Amino acid sequence: MKYYNIYGRHEEHIVEPIAANIDGYFRSMTEQKCEFVVCIMNAEHEDDFTQLKSNIKKSGTITHGKLSICIRINLCMAIF
Repeated sequence: MKYYNIYGRHEEHIVEPIAANIDGYFRSMTEQKCEFVVCIMNAEHEDDFTQLKSNIKKSGTITHGKLSICIRINLCMAIF
């Protein structure tokens, strides 16, 4: 098994769940040479979560080539 060094920093951003805002956010992350984004979402309904996740994946992964992971906040609270 190979070992890798991981360097990173944490920044907290709040982005309105509108496609244009999500795209603008990923554009700014591209300019900052960010490679990985963790999205913690507060979507109360399954349909909202699915649509929001779709918008994030479309903008982040497909358009800007950024690796992202989407987590729903109520699942985070259950873990901790």
